Amino acid sequence: MWDKTTFREGDMAYRSAPFWSWNDKLEKEELLRQIHEMYGQGIGGFFMHPRGGIEDEYLGAAYMERIRDCVAEAERLGMKAWIYDESWCPSGNAAGKVVRRNPAFASKALKMTEIASLEDWREAQDDSGLLLKLFAAEADGTYRELQETEADAVLADGRKLLVFAVRVGNSNPQFGDVPNTDLLNPGAVDAFIDITLEPHKPVAGEHFGGAVPGVFTDEPNFGQWGKNVLPWTEGLENIFSERKGYDLLAHLPKLYIDGPDDTAKVRFDYWDLLTRLFVESFTRRMYDWCERNGLELTGHFWEHGFPSPMQTGSTMPNYAYLHAPGIDVLGSTGKDIDMFGNDLIVKEASSVANQLGKHRVMSETYGASGWDLNYRDMKRIADWQFALGVNLVVQHLVHYSLRGYRKRDFPLSFLDHQPWWPTYRKLGDYIGRLSWALAQGDYPADVLVLHSSSSTWAAYRPDDKDEAELKLIGESLKSLCRTLSSIHCQYELGDDLIMEEHGSVKDGQFIIGRSAYRVLALPAMSVMRRSSFSLLKRFADEGGAILATAGTPYLLDGEPNDELREFFASSKVMRIGAGREAIRNALDGCGAIRVQLECLDEGEPSSVYAHRRRNGEEDVLFLFNNSVEQQMNARVRLEQPWFVEQWDALTGETAAAAPYVENGAVYLDVFLPPVGSQLLLIDRSRTVTPSGRESIVAETGAVIVALDEWRAKRTMTNAWTLNRVSVALNGEAWEEERNAVEADDGLKDRLGMKRGNIFGNQPWMFDEQEKNRTFPLQAKYTFEMKELPDGELLAAAETAGLFEVTVNGRRVQATGGHYVDASFALYDIKPAVVEGKNEIVLSTDRYGVTVNLESVYIVGDFRLEGDVEAGRFAAANEPETFALGDWTRKGYPFYSGTAIYSTSASVPAKPSGRVVLELGDWHGTALRVRVNGAEAGVIGWAPNALDVTKWIRAGINEIEVEVMNSLQNLLGPHDEAPEDLVTPGSFNAPQTVYFAASGYEGGGRLRLLEQGEA
Repeated sequence: MWDKTTFREGDMAYRSAPFWSWNDKLEKEELLRQIHEMYGQGIGGFFMHPRGGIEDEYLGAAYMERIRDCVAEAERLGMKAWIYDESWCPSGNAAGKVVRRNPAFASKALKMTEIASLEDWREAQDDSGLLLKLFAAEADGTYRELQETEADAVLADGRKLLVFAVRVGNSNPQFGDVPNTDLLNPGAVDAFIDITLEPHKPVAGEHFGGAVPGVFTDEPNFGQWGKNVLPWTEGLENIFSERKGYDLLAHLPKLYIDGPDDTAKVRFDYWDLLTRLFVESFTRRMYDWCERNGLELTGHFWEHGFPSPMQTGSTMPNYAYLHAPGIDVLGSTGKDIDMFGNDLIVKEASSVANQLGKHRVMSETYGASGWDLNYRDMKRIADWQFALGVNLVVQHLVHYSLRGYRKRDFPLSFLDHQPWWPTYRKLGDYIGRLSWALAQGDYPADVLVLHSSSSTWAAYRPDDKDEAELKLIGESLKSLCRTLSSIHCQYELGDDLIMEEHGSVKDGQFIIGRSAYRVLALPAMSVMRRSSFSLLKRFADEGGAILATAGTPYLLDGEPNDELREFFASSKVMRIGAGREAIRNALDGCGAIRVQLECLDEGEPSSVYAHRRRNGEEDVLFLFNNSVEQQMNARVRLEQPWFVEQWDALTGETAAAAPYVENGAVYLDVFLPPVGSQLLLIDRSRTVTPSGRESIVAETGAVIVALDEWRAKRTMTNAWTLNRVSVALNGEAWEEERNAVEADDGLKDRLGMKRGNIFGNQPWMFDEQEKNRTFPLQAKYTFEMKELPDGELLAAAETAGLFEVTVNGRRVQATGGHYVDASFALYDIKPAVVEGKNEIVLSTDRYGVTVNLESVYIVGDFRLEGDVEAGRFAAANEPETFALGDWTRKGYPFYSGTAIYSTSASVPAKPSGRVVLELGDWHGTALRVRVNGAEAGVIGWAPNALDVTKWIRAGINEIEVEVMNSLQNLLGPHDEAPEDLVTPGSFNAPQTVYFAASGYEGGGRLRLLEQGEA
């Protein structure tokens, strides 16, 4: 049952639980403070996630004590503290401790090298690695196996030699410069579990299954990088022979080169074996350990690279051994990486969850979206996933520290360093309510889309050449999912390995676990597994509907098969094509379940996603408009005039809706503004007497009160990011000025040190000799003062105590305060600053591998004049008033903070209906509204309006609008407006040119509405 009290108040287990990036020296007091910050904004838990920059040794005594502290505080607050199974992704390495325990546990790669000369052959023989096989390229395009003694003669004859050797995987700086672990090796995985999970039992075991609900595994995979490289594991050739019945080594060229008829068969068997081994060796072992210890396993696998099988072979079989199958959604547009908007990746996880009775589906989301991700897009990204089955949101990230390179770790961050943080409760509660509501009951789907993963195995080649067939297979499946979503079909995906274990046919239904389907839909496929074909034949014989939208399978387990061809050419399969109308008409003809939604305006409601769940006699229907521009006036057709309520996930309030009858059908109107959503509860045990649509009560008689006069003020100190620096090493001459990140990298390279970044060695990995190798360094930052400000003027610089700070040769002292982050120490520079050019110099004799040059920030009461596009500025006194409009163009380009815009409105008499505040255009992350001193609400997306009835009175009313931006303009990247992914590599800006618009443009009105009959 959907309980109104739980919906309104929230259930802590269903609230979001972000990745909490433990990325510096961990202090108990600061950790507990941040837990309370998260708790206060409606967050229900956290994943304790060591990450680039952490100074405490992973799994060391200090680290484990901080685990104990945070679990205890979570228990006290009723929150959930999740274990993260690695020092940073990908999981399986325990910060390199697994391979250090046993070097044989290092990952392996099979590499094919094409040799064309005797000289190249000599170099290949000298290369490290285990030589498996040699083949000679014959004139007819085939390959003949050779002995090493024959190689010279083959090359002398002008033929090419193919060398196949197994090499240890590349070393990974994140794990102390050892290779990743071989996760196809069960012994290596057992060692990983023993090293990384068992130590949590003494410090947190008493909370397992309670305050500690489970474990997150992050991007485990068996993939290898490089051209002509494939995954391997020790003894793979023997395992292959045992399970497949023939010698893989005799067929190695077929994994790389298209050729004879059995090429597809060899590739199918190879990837099938790797997929099964990974599930058996890694995922199942992790799952079993969690089961034995009362924990749940969640996480996601390597970056959803379908149609490439490189990382996991096929991902869905692994979800069978996650208690909460999970995905990763990086970015906010889908332009750089195919995640947001790729319905397939969400449906893969939610389908397995539904089929196997798992009630949670996790998404690690928002990573690499950039500091400037606004509330609209936060909501949109979450709603899109809710509509496809996600109900456990893991925000990426909460940065424990912003010191040094940590601030560039795939921003954004969800904590009080963000100007918008005090209002995040609006989204925190919203996410919690929907996660709970959409985890209740079941998802009734009767359309099954067969997944085409095994078809990609036959098409994949690791040579980076033409991937046309692979892309066709991938796009066909993704497009079919998008189409089914756009016509509001209740559908799921079927993986052939899961069907092999959990599939059956009964009473004309195709069954996978707990789910039963009456319609099967196929994307483009070339391969079908024998076990799947057996089920399809039985399904067809019992009258099941099979729809083919593209090319049909002709390879059975990778081999040509006449029976398979004939089946798909027969009348048992309807060939309908991939068009939206054709698919919709075919599904309707089969009586498939679709949410019946129609647009009341022109066009189709194709931007709307629908998700319907059932629990006994009650349904919930979640509708989401994915368009950022188009509003949707639509209506839902109901089978009967059932009792319907609107459940507002933003407020927790519920209200009866009003179905009506038109032309003998029952409808319910829904209005969805851009990125708007609605949650409807439908009680099928109760009916109402519907009225005609024209009888619905409406609000009329609006009186307009224009809001034309606004006053504005900023609420925080202004800032100026100085991200260009000149350095002098060892007392040498000043070098040319350049970006601070670039300068630091250049110094490290020059000194033979490892660069400081989140992909490098963790600080705790450096030995004392490396840490003590230091050098004298001066770093100079210049800035121009057109006028000396009347108010305060400070500088914020990182690593206080390490650097001596001078301004124009005069030493300045730290004030003891900080700016934005505890590591940004403030210095009073006003006594030393002059009109004209100024120099801040940071000096130290301890520059080394753990020290980084960063930007310096001028902070205080000033404005900037100059060329925004060129990034050239000079500071001057502020004007008497803070102006309306984009403040980045009015002297505050780097200002990351808030501004309050206030106005007075005269209301002659309070109306009997509602009072709606409609605001003018604004720029930023979100805005907060106060009316007569009371908090009236937060606006982050359309409509740009707020019901303020509760706070409006007759007479003069004071209205305040507080616009909040983000850390984007302070921290960057500043080189260009980010298209999608913001990564650590996005911050080497040659100059400062990009600022996210921020501010309120003015205007707006109050609409005073009277209640009446339409």
